Amino acid sequence: MKSRQSLGRNCVSLALLAAVVASQIVAIPITRTSASALAAGDSSQAAAILAKGRALIRQSNAEQALGLLEEALRQFNAVGDAKGAAAAHDALGDLYSRQGQFEVALQHYKDANQGFKSSQDEYDANLMLAKIGEMQFRQGKIEDSRYAYSQMDARRPENPNPIGQAKAAESKVNKGKGFLSRARGIATGTPSSSTASSAVATGQEAAGEVMGARAIYRRFIIYSIYELGIGRVDYENSQLDSAKQHFQNSLNAAGNNIPLIGNLGQMRRFRVAARTGLGDIAFKRAGH
Repeated sequence: MKSRQSLGRNCVSLALLAAVVASQIVAIPITRTSASALAAGDSSQAAAILAKGRALIRQSNAEQALGLLEEALRQFNAVGDAKGAAAAHDALGDLYSRQGQFEVALQHYKDANQGFKSSQDEYDANLMLAKIGEMQFRQGKIEDSRYAYSQMDARRPENPNPIGQAKAAESKVNKGKGFLSRARGIATGTPSSSTASSAVATGQEAAGEVMGARAIYRRFIIYSIYELGIGRVDYENSQLDSAKQHFQNSLNAAGNNIPLIGNLGQMRRFRVAARTGLGDIAFKRAGH
């Protein structure tokens, strides 16, 4: 893994571009958890540090975020919080991915996947497999990318029933729409440049807001990410018939006719990604 000094050199231009924003951010001290808290297995401080680190990533403050995320990881490990450590590895993967250090990011995502699996968090473990596939794809390791996606538990769920419990949850889902609508950048450009990582990150944020429909919504997210990922791999290999089927599967799964969840922001963005892929296939077949 590359050193912090190496990351610092790669972040120089980013830090200059973000100087105005960074100048308005109050330095966040790294508060080390007391020995007694660590002994008691209290990871609340680590969780708070992790949240601050993620916020700094969103503000493009990679240098400061790195220190916080590494400290959060240290504290989660100290109290034996495997799921918390996995979340810290995930955030570190996102940071390094943004810096173009895909191999470093890949290892963090692998560690995150193992941590989530050991914590029996199937949803986040699946999302990490998608991020692993994305990092492999960005490095041109197309078959390794395919293998990572193939490890996902991505069976298509049944459409939810709009009556009864689903209807009761609808008001709660509507409250989450404003949050979901803030997500951006799920699919821009051709399938080879669309970022599955962006879809995954938005999926992580979105799922927590969808109360009654959460489990079904999560399964649709996993399925759609899988189909888009495999579709991009097939497109890259010029397996256009297969790619078309995968993009169509994703489009169908994210259809706005699906009761309760079809009109949520995340599903709309999956539809955009799928239609972009289908359009690129048609364009390629036309000989352009």
